[in-house]
Amino acid sequence: MHDRSKRVIDADPTRISPPLPLHDDAVRGYTLPPMREIQGTRGFEAIADAIMYRWTIERDTWVGPTEVERARTYLAHAGIPTRPLPDGRFVIEGNTATVCEASRLVLVGLQHLHATRRGSGAKR
Repeated sequence: MHDRSKRVIDADPTRISPPLPLHDDAVRGYTLPPMREIQGTRGFEAIADAIMYRWTIERDTWVGPTEVERARTYLAHAGIPTRPLPDGRFVIEGNTATVCEASRLVLVGLQHLHATRRGSGAKR
């Protein structure tokens, strides 16, 4: 069973931020594509809609190791490198490195994918 009381850690490892808000801009306006589109995709794109559904409907932000690895691969292909830390958290590299829990890492991937879908003009 997973622990729903986990807190997300940001760049300062001594400061704990509040849990992920499910009403945040990350999920606002998100709609599922038709099932035929989901079945025809691979990797993170294929599981992103299932994660959003679970986070939105079930109100559960737990993520599994496969989802985390697919998000890391997706982010790496998008030019956003990540690396694991010995304590189970991850570093999202960039202008300012950010340390985060697995669910925050997946959220970053979802936000990037959502922005890409909106930017491509795809009607979803």
